[in-house]
Amino acid sequence: MSRKAIRLGSLCLNDVDLHEAVSWTVDRVSTGPAVRIYTANIQHLVDVEQDQELRNAFADVDQCLCDGQGLFWLAHLAGTPLRERVTGVDLAHHLLVDPRMRGLRVTFVGAKPAEVDDLLSDLRGRYQMVHWLPPHHGYFEGDAWVPVIAHVARQAPDIVFAALGSPKQELWARAAATGVTRGALITVGGALHVLAGHVPRAPHWVQRVGLEWAFRTLLEPRRLGPRYVRNACRALPIAFRVLRTRGGA
Repeated sequence: MSRKAIRLGSLCLNDVDLHEAVSWTVDRVSTGPAVRIYTANIQHLVDVEQDQELRNAFADVDQCLCDGQGLFWLAHLAGTPLRERVTGVDLAHHLLVDPRMRGLRVTFVGAKPAEVDDLLSDLRGRYQMVHWLPPHHGYFEGDAWVPVIAHVARQAPDIVFAALGSPKQELWARAAATGVTRGALITVGGALHVLAGHVPRAPHWVQRVGLEWAFRTLLEPRRLGPRYVRNACRALPIAFRVLRTRGGA
């Protein structure tokens, strides 16, 4: 797979399509060492500027994919267009239905303690080709990272979905990569709830025109509306700097 990277601020995005991302991941799940795949959006563009630990995590990640529409648009405006968005939902779904994944071991870390069993049950019902391992909820603090990593590592998974929200999922995946000897650790945010059927996804035509974020805002206006506005405002100075650098090149 092409390793061409496109830099936007402090983020480097791999210019790959969904097929390439899936194939690259499948090729590495049964070999060592463990690899990390991050799915980035505008919030990450902002946060890596202000958080050195998070910036380090993104600096040495194995693949950084463009999940967010805002990043996709910014790359185009900067004159370095990406071939396509590769979302955490799409990557996870296509991995779980890929015939090469049959019988492989999959788990996740995330969700509320009371939700984990139902989430696992629904994922097992929808994605029966893989072997689902006992997951761990996402409500733990830094002092519990080591036992959570040990819980995951003991099961020898091929795929670990980190669904913890940012920046926790990126930092946890980086730490876990030292304890999980092989396979792939993939940050997916809230994608598992979509895959399990708990949260609806935007219609395909909405995704195609780049308005999936608007659909999500309509579903959860109080939670996502302020977040999207805040992230957009914080991202503007970085976007202007990216575009000014392009103009001066």
